[in-house]
Amino acid sequence: MATAELGPVLKQRFFDANGVPLAGGLLNTYAAGTTTPLATYTDQGAGTPNANPIVLDSGGYCNLWLGASSYKFVLTDSLSNAIFTVDNVQSIAGKITAALSAFQANVLGGLYTRIVGSAAQVTAGTATDSTIAGAISNCVSGNNILILPGTYTENPNIAIKLTIEGSGGGCIISGSITFASGSDYSYLRGIRTTQSITLNSGVNGVIVEEVFLASGKTFIDNSTGSMVSGIQET
Repeated sequence: MATAELGPVLKQRFFDANGVPLAGGLLNTYAAGTTTPLATYTDQGAGTPNANPIVLDSGGYCNLWLGASSYKFVLTDSLSNAIFTVDNVQSIAGKITAALSAFQANVLGGLYTRIVGSAAQVTAGTATDSTIAGAISNCVSGNNILILPGTYTENPNIAIKLTIEGSGGGCIISGSITFASGSDYSYLRGIRTTQSITLNSGVNGVIVEEVFLASGKTFIDNSTGSMVSGIQET
């Protein structure tokens, strides 16, 4: 059996307090909870921002397409007399983006103790730390860390048993990696490093695999009983 859906709202229309179309009315658009102007758009392609405030036509109509952010709307008449304010309005696309981010955070958070990403990802809640060192400092022996794609300029020092998984070639550590005393039976895979990887003397049973070393850099293994596979110079 065929089904049908309600059509979308083709144009937004606004009215005054008496239900009369708000000809020449002004719709101010701000970032949610603020008075900082935030752009809306004239069409779905988001190529042309609306004026801000948007001036309603003679029928009280305007083209109103939202970005992924949350908005506050302040509607006034043509003389700037307030009619209403509505805050925390979000487009369907924005809600889907937020839901996907929350889903990613929940799924990955269930698999990994700490997730390393950009400062923006930490703010968005899809990562827990913006540095590998910060993630390590928040771990105890036996925890695991996921490193999201990005470049991390630091020299990680692993001194407890950890599982550290990168995201392949897009996960770049711009520095040296050292497995120090206490890191026995740690596991590292899926990263690219611009410097060396060192397993110190007295370290046991570390596993390193699927790692890209920068050209001319070295893998130094002074450990006992460690296993190394899939290291490639780039």
